[in-house]
Amino acid sequence: MAHRRQQRAIMLQLLYAREVRDTEKKDDAFLRRELDYLIHSFIPVPLDEDERTQILKELSEVENEEIKLDNIIDELSKDWSIQRISLVDKNILRISLYELLSGKEELSERIIINEAVELAKKFGGQKSYRFVNGILGEAHRLFNGGEESKKATFDIPYEKMEIDRKVAAVVYSIDEQRNVRIGMVHDIFGYWTLSKGSVDENLREEESLTKKVKEETDWDIEVIEKLGESEYIAYPPDRGPVRKQVSYYLAKAPYRLPQLGRTTKGLDDVAWFSLDDILDLNLYDDVSKMLVKAIMFLSEREGLVSLEEETREKSREETDKKSDNE
Repeated sequence: MAHRRQQRAIMLQLLYAREVRDTEKKDDAFLRRELDYLIHSFIPVPLDEDERTQILKELSEVENEEIKLDNIIDELSKDWSIQRISLVDKNILRISLYELLSGKEELSERIIINEAVELAKKFGGQKSYRFVNGILGEAHRLFNGGEESKKATFDIPYEKMEIDRKVAAVVYSIDEQRNVRIGMVHDIFGYWTLSKGSVDENLREEESLTKKVKEETDWDIEVIEKLGESEYIAYPPDRGPVRKQVSYYLAKAPYRLPQLGRTTKGLDDVAWFSLDDILDLNLYDDVSKMLVKAIMFLSEREGLVSLEEETREKSREETDKKSDNE
């Protein structure tokens, strides 16, 4: 008989295979073929028919709850959406949260979390196990509030949903030589992104943003311009659906070496980049869009267009001078 850890590993590989190959969730034939392939090629302990049936049954239940599970993951991962999480980590969390929410008496929450960490160590990236452990630890804390927290209603009309407001900043600096740099933070998923945080109820958006950036980077910013807004619906397991509203701002700061805050979670670096360097960075889609807006605004406000023209003109002059000398 296969160990429970082995069954979880099989479920993880089946979920991963389905997403990588972009098959339909209800393609049972595909899952059975993949299961047979795994059993014959990699599984040291044979699975009997009951175990196969149990794995496929639980897999189907995870898939049926996928939207709910993904929204819980999205909420628990704070500022990183479900799209930013690797397929392996995401599917480990789906399986584990399904087990946590299913309320099976034979599965303690501590065991579920430990098993998820072991899966992350075996199949995930270098930092996967820490990320998985952190998300499930937060889920454990929330779910321990009692049965009611597990059964928060998700059937709430849009206009009656709670609203969480967040702010994010495209931070820039221009030195005496008119060199423009963009300040960004680096997250544990390998992306350069914007400093971001919740809006304090007692402060204006701009004040909350100034406070958050100071905490994360030690930069003292001057908020210049609002770049745009976005909204999405998240599903905290203890609250039900919540409307997340994000306001993006352009902010200016003196050019000085940044210092990542000690209490900052999910970030491991902070740095300045030239406009040319930004092109080579690993960025999220929303960050890329806001950077484009910011650079367009700066082109008018700080004269970046004329500066570029001066650079090109200077280059042409040097080329012409070189040709004359030849």
